[in-house]
Amino acid sequence: MALVRDFVEAVSAHDESKLTSTIDASVESHVMGFRAEKSRLSSKKVKVSVSEPRR
Repeated sequence: MALVRDFVEAVSAHDESKLTSTIDASVESHVMGFRAEKSRLSSKKVKVSVSEPRR
């Protein structure tokens, strides 16, 4: 629940520094999770492309 709490606090305070991860890190971890599930369901290797963070 810390992730949700930190998000609510950051939005309330208009302060990104209260977030525990960047949007890029969050999206990357979700993509990896989706690819892992696809691999599990198909019993095949699935390529995961990780791009450089935006600046």
